Amino acid sequence: MFARRAGPALAWLVAASDREGITGQYLVGRTPVRSSMASYDEPVQQALYRDSLDLIAEFDARAGS
Repeated sequence: MFARRAGPALAWLVAASDREGITGQYLVGRTPVRSSMASYDEPVQQALYRDSLDLIAEFDARAGS
């Protein structure tokens, strides 16, 4: 069911000339919406980045052994 509803929205997004050059937006249907307030929390962003680097380093270390 999701694919039937998502298909027309994706086709519109790809073909809509007024959307050209716009990136980094979330859409609900055809309406731009802001991300959650938590996503703008810079200390949380930094912690996620550090944790991601740690996980990548751990993965690389395990893959090399």
